[in-house]
This record gives sequence, C-alpha cells and structure tokens, in this order.
Amino acid sequence: RVDVGTTSVQDERVLGLVAGLDTRRTQWLSEGPSQGLQVRLFAETSHGLHAAYSGDVYRVDSRLHIPLWSTVLSVRWNEAWGEPDAEPFQLGGTDTDPGFVLPILNQRDFPLRGYSSGEPTLRGHRARLGVVEWRIPIKDVDRHAMVPPVGMNRVSVNLFYDVGDAWPRNGEPDWHQSYGIELMSEVRV
Repeated sequence: RVDVGTTSVQDERVLGLVAGLDTRRTQWLSEGPSQGLQVRLFAETSHGLHAAYSGDVYRVDSRLHIPLWSTVLSVRWNEAWGEPDAEPFQLGGTDTDPGFVLPILNQRDFPLRGYSSGEPTLRGHRARLGVVEWRIPIKDVDRHAMVPPVGMNRVSVNLFYDVGDAWPRNGEPDWHQSYGIELMSEVRV
C-alpha cells in the first residue's frame, strides 16, 4: 500500500495467463462484432508479488454474435472465481462493457446496467454475468464537416437484458436483473 497525501493507492500486481478463441467478424452498419464466437480463459495470481491482494483468480468470458438479417443478437456469459485473499469482484455501473481487442488482466469490475457500482450486495469472490442484446441499426447518417472537424456516422438501438450477481465463496447467488433500451450514435470530433 502506498499512501499519497490523504489518498490511499493500492499496489495491484498480478501475473496472468490468457488463452482464447476468436472467430468474430464485423459487417457493414453493425455496432461491434456481428457474427462469430469469442471465448477467453483467464488464470491470474498475486501470490509472492507483494501486492495488496494475494489470491488466485480464474475467469471465463464468452461472447456469441448471431446475425439476424440486418440486426445482431449478442449473448455474453462471464463466470469468475477468486480465492478468499484475492481482490473481490464488483458488478454494477452504467457503462456498457467495451470489447477490447487485447484481454484485460486484473479486471474485477463488470458492468450490470441499472445498478450502481459499489453496492455491497454485488461484491464477492464468485461472480456470474449473463447479457443478451439485440442491436438494431437505424440509419447510416455519414455526415461530416471539415471545419470544424465534426460529424456523425450512424445511429442504432440496443435492446438489452442483464442478469448477474457476485457473492461470497460459500454463499448462494441472489440474481439481479435489468433490461432497457440504449440509443447509440457514433459522433466524431
């Protein structure tokens, strides 16, 4: 632990191994991948690294994208297990989970739309998250100006259903659910 003034910053050192399979593709007018499967397996440890936490963590993150005419049905399943000395998982927050090209090690926060980040009932050493999304393109606007350099590319709608929980090692999950509509646009500045 490093103390900087009145703010405390925890030392987060982790050694990890990631394996995976990625067959995803992106089609025209799609917000993100539109077909294929991505599976990532994570094994991480902080043992002997003089970190704030010193446990092992294992995680599976899988995403399936099914094209339905001009729309995409997307399904995600994320399962995580941590030892008692590992940093606990936290679900919640309003951000949609970004699909990074590179895997993120030491990720302990997972979005569960409709719930605030930091809720004690969504924190634990076991976590499970399921997401179903139906992404529907509305319009490919494609209008841009050179001076000033601003523009809008496309507008789409995302219908979603999230279910998940984080719980203590020997506890039982208490499922939290949310559903809604996201209006997405690609604005460029």
